[in-house]
Amino acid sequence: MIAVVLGTDSITAQAHVTRLLDELDPRRANTTELDGQSASIGELQSAVGTAGFFGGRAVVVHNLLARMGRAGGSERERDLTRASPSLNVSLESLFAAVAPENALILVDLSLISLPAAVKRWLPIDSGVYSSAPPRGSGLVAWTIAAAATAGAPLDTATATFLLQRLFPQTWTRQPANPRFDHPPDLGLIQQEVNKLSLAAYPDSITRKHIELMVNTGEDDRIFSFVDAAYAGQLPAALEQLAKILEVGEDPMRVSILLDQQAELAGVIDAAAGLDVSEVGSAIGLANPQRLRGISRCIQFASPGHAHRRILAARYADRLVKRGQLRAPEDGLYFRLFAKSGGNRNQF
Repeated sequence: MIAVVLGTDSITAQAHVTRLLDELDPRRANTTELDGQSASIGELQSAVGTAGFFGGRAVVVHNLLARMGRAGGSERERDLTRASPSLNVSLESLFAAVAPENALILVDLSLISLPAAVKRWLPIDSGVYSSAPPRGSGLVAWTIAAAATAGAPLDTATATFLLQRLFPQTWTRQPANPRFDHPPDLGLIQQEVNKLSLAAYPDSITRKHIELMVNTGEDDRIFSFVDAAYAGQLPAALEQLAKILEVGEDPMRVSILLDQQAELAGVIDAAAGLDVSEVGSAIGLANPQRLRGISRCIQFASPGHAHRRILAARYADRLVKRGQLRAPEDGLYFRLFAKSGGNRNQF
């Protein structure tokens, strides 16, 4: 048996893996976990082709697919579609090496869909599981269940208020444009619920607890603005910016985030051909997946676009420090209009 677990949410992915292992090896006596970033194809073939001591063997391999190809919905996915003969041979030989009584479980949280080259060689009876988090009523139900497990009752209205506070833009549904999506993080929800249950014990979690102890999810709105601005979606960016400033967000902080986006885009340009998630980990980002969203935003930008935006950010900073742009909002709008396009005629 072969199973592939994809997606962005670690809790959902782990639930899929746990369910599969419970069916295959409940006692975990014949389960092996390997790092696909370092294990050779020969080592993996040996692992999936060797019988266990007491029945079939389950081999869980993390991050192999990201290492073997370029994933995502842009140029990197097309690289996999045009996969090299050596990659095809590796995939074909690995899948063919799985003994009938054994199971190979490939887990890769850096991929949101199955790459074309993997799909080509994956046996038709294989299972593909998405670890995307639930949204809307499903996410409300998950949050209530998490609170019950933590020992604190949570009603539907209060759970909805919590999700709106944490993920105001994306908890109900995925945006029409996936590049601006920042999915709800079940790990963060679990962490907040555990904290709230401890504060509320032995009573129910209330709206007052949430207001006192949970930070608002304005960062979700800010990142949507930053992505829209960087992708050249000026009307959407201006709409988001008006909402951000209306609630009192510091314009300097938003400007800094725009500048950081430019710097990270420059890193992506310099690391052309490398997996962006690996690059994010290598430079020490708290969330390496952030580079994935930036990569989608700049995929149609002209060569040197990131460098020009860095120069624009530096120039705006100089104008603010010299007093030529007096209000903090002026520097922000300067950056926005300097960065409001991705075509070859832009700044």
